[in-house]
Order: sequence, then structure tokens, then C-alpha cells
Amino acid sequence: MLKTINITLSILVIILLLIFYTLNFKQDSLVTTRWYCDQSKNSFISKAYSEYSNITEHMILTFSSEDSFMIHEYITVKKNEGEISPVEVFYEGKYNKKDNEITLNFDRVRLLKSVQDNNINKSYEDYQGYSISYAYKYLGNKMYFYSMNKNDVFDMVCYKN
Repeated sequence: MLKTINITLSILVIILLLIFYTLNFKQDSLVTTRWYCDQSKNSFISKAYSEYSNITEHMILTFSSEDSFMIHEYITVKKNEGEISPVEVFYEGKYNKKDNEITLNFDRVRLLKSVQDNNINKSYEDYQGYSISYAYKYLGNKMYFYSMNKNDVFDMVCYKN
């Protein structure tokens, strides 16, 4: 009789531990995930960008731990007359996640390949020390990021690798 009670209690403890682990660690975990994100920007209203027709950004977003992320970004800057210039940027930072909200804090920005226009270079370097908060949602292998301040400039769709 005592042996049956001990076995039952052991099974119950294991089930409770599995439930606790599933709810706290597996649900919505971004750790060790890699995402590919694309954005295209055009129709600039700023005079500083009037000579550009399009800026395309391809990002590899990696969540390397429970609170660290890295972004390797490949940018193509296209002038109105057709000249194309590449830019390459590497970001490192910390993130905080709660429910369906995530904040990316950009701690370090390295401009690996720059263009002659300092406005473009500075616009990427200025992310250092900056934070962006998103609401996000998973749908299959896609993750949608929506800016919390209703500024669609930062909205994007990413695809899981």
C-alpha cells in the first residue's frame, strides 16, 4: 500500500514539474531562434533623403540567449538616378519580453560597410543606445512585429530559419 502511494506521488510530482517547465520555459521561447526579416522604404519626405528612391533592408535577427539578440543587416541604398550602394551593419543588445510585447535595447552598433552619405551612415549608427518596443505575434514560421507607438516605419514580418 505504501509503495503504491509513493509511486503515485512520484508520478504526480513529475507531471507537475513537466507542466511548470512547459508553462515557464517552452512557451514562446525565442532562445536560439534565427529570423530573416525584409523591409523596403521609399517615398521619403525628409529633404536629406530626397536623392534616394529606395532603401531595402535584409536582416538576420538572432536571439542568442534569454535576454541577448544580434542583428546582421544588409542594406541596399538606391539613388533616384539608379546608382546602388551597399551598407552593412551589425547590432548587439538585450531584449525584454512579456506576454506578446518585446523591447529591443541596442547596446552596440558597428557599421561594417558605409556609404559616402553621412546621413545614411548616421541613421544606422544612431540605433546605439536606442530602444524599440514591439507587439509581436507568431503565425506558423512567421513572426509579425508591430511598433508600440503606432509608427509603422518599424513594423516588419520575419521568417524563421
